[in-house]
Amino acid sequence: MKLALRETIIAGNLIFNKITTRRKNDKIKTRAKKSNPTPMSVEKMNQHYAEKKFNILLHHNFKAGDLYVTLTYRNNPDKDYANKKITSFIKKLKRRYKKAEVELKWVHVTEYENCNNLHHHFVLSYIDPAIIYDCWKEGFIKIALLDESGDWRKLGNYLIKETSRTFRNPDAFSKQRYSKSRNVVMPEVRVEEVSTEQLFVAKATKGYYIDQDSIIKGINPDTDKPYIEFVQVALDTPCKKYCRGKRKKYKRERIKQIIAERQLSLADMQGNLEVQK
Repeated sequence: MKLALRETIIAGNLIFNKITTRRKNDKIKTRAKKSNPTPMSVEKMNQHYAEKKFNILLHHNFKAGDLYVTLTYRNNPDKDYANKKITSFIKKLKRRYKKAEVELKWVHVTEYENCNNLHHHFVLSYIDPAIIYDCWKEGFIKIALLDESGDWRKLGNYLIKETSRTFRNPDAFSKQRYSKSRNVVMPEVRVEEVSTEQLFVAKATKGYYIDQDSIIKGINPDTDKPYIEFVQVALDTPCKKYCRGKRKKYKRERIKQIIAERQLSLADMQGNLEVQK
């Protein structure tokens, strides 16, 4: 009997999976009103799901070669001035992308704490970087390309963590963790019934490997039932051939090599982010 539900979200080179024992006809408990500050465990879960949603948006809407842009100011502006300038920047981008006949997609995060070191991060659909320089005259610009790994979760997590410390503050630049263009959308979520055995062993889809660090097991606070979630990452050379009905297995050494190469690439990206801070 299939008593578990598997949620699958395909976003670029990643597959986000969550498996829970809740049945389709189960009633979901309604959360009680919060009378006390959010407990640390719930706050941690909220942070995790904020990072997960942002990463799904990032990987579904952007591709390798798109732009990761950091915009700074020569002087330290107040948030009203910065808000005016970033709104103007986005309007200029819209005009230039339209003129170049390129679809503009963007997500935007602002780092702002104690009125110091205010700067903006954008992920943009690719266009000639010279256009970015034409549209921003307030300070320095740093532009990098999303790498070929197709796994930019460290970048996504970094951007969400930077705003998590400040977006609830009274003097925050924005009351949201990030903003985005309307055409940056969530992918389809597929839900299907599976065996409860999948709650105990995470299995990879053909052509993917499971990121072991992404595996989370716990109890759903809404249903009081166990769940497991994990992320699958596409291999460089997914297996397409079958031998007498049996799938060819990747050699363990090859998978380790692929993971090591991607960790090096992500480590370089993290190093660049730390330098920016």
